[in-house]
Amino acid sequence: MTRRYSNVAADTTLASGATSAATTISVSATTGFPATDFILALDADTALQELVLVTAVAGTTLTVVRGYDNTTSVAHSAGAVVRHVHAAIDFKDARDHEAATVAHGATGAVVGTTNTQALTNKDLTSPTNTFPASLATKAGVETLTNKDLTDPSNTFPAAFATKAGVETFTNKTVSADNNTINGFAASSFVVTDGTGKADGSAAQKVVPTGAVVGTTDTQTLTGKTINFASNTVTLTQDQLDTALTDATLLYDDGVGTFNFTTNTSLFGSVAAKRFVTAGPLAFISFDITYTGSTLTATSAGNMTDTKIGSFLFGAGAPTRDAFVPFYRGTQWSGTVNLTTSGDINIVSAAPNASLTSGDVITVQGSYIIG
Repeated sequence: MTRRYSNVAADTTLASGATSAATTISVSATTGFPATDFILALDADTALQELVLVTAVAGTTLTVVRGYDNTTSVAHSAGAVVRHVHAAIDFKDARDHEAATVAHGATGAVVGTTNTQALTNKDLTSPTNTFPASLATKAGVETLTNKDLTDPSNTFPAAFATKAGVETFTNKTVSADNNTINGFAASSFVVTDGTGKADGSAAQKVVPTGAVVGTTDTQTLTGKTINFASNTVTLTQDQLDTALTDATLLYDDGVGTFNFTTNTSLFGSVAAKRFVTAGPLAFISFDITYTGSTLTATSAGNMTDTKIGSFLFGAGAPTRDAFVPFYRGTQWSGTVNLTTSGDINIVSAAPNASLTSGDVITVQGSYIIG
């Protein structure tokens, strides 16, 4: 706390009485009073003398701390003498301060000639100072360890790289895990430009959406067109059968596509399906389940024409109606008619043979492509 004093403060009197609990008092004048905080004696030099600490002044109204410095707060009458004084606390604080510091006026501990101490905020640039030989000098050649050299007044060799400078690095390894390299287009591959420099500009090949296809990776391809004329695809028959849907008999070797739509009122799903072309010859093979009412051939082998389904040809349509065999397991065989419009119909069977619901037949044969 800072207390203030005045050599010219004139005695004054209370303009009105003050109770022992009042924290504001009114005086007749404040001539010569110092700025706050300062000490006043109420009823000075009498048995009722009380010290107060003035903390605020508003005209002749003073805000005070009562019973200051171990005096007793009592009531005072109007006209009581009010005098600016010093008190025992002033001398006590001064001696306590002297006892607490080695040198009066120093902030913190005083530096001793033999003490081990940490120095802060000291200017040691005077040429009369002598430093240990182990300290680094500006002109000397020394090895520095654990030094903070971030002061902007430091000057470093021109060979050092800076954050903003344009420099050429040689024999440097830049870890992609711990560094960010800017300047590459987010949508392009990074390739060399023919001179050994990396080029990741937007002019390079665009990175495709999704994962990149690897030459040896096991991956699932979606939305791809594979040209069989210019690519080699190796599949087992089981893999080919599994890959094709029930509604599709498909093989495309550049001649055309071959799709099949089942007559679902009489037949179920297509299975074990193939369509292969070799020059002008096309070969078909598929299994299908009959689900209709029992069909029985005559003694001559004739059977009511029954449509199995329709082929939707590409460039591989037959030039004329083709008759190819069908088999009911190993028990009997018959004939189907493949028309140029794409319908495939059962037309004959073994004499008196019956085709019942749940029977699986195999249609297998070849025809000439136009």
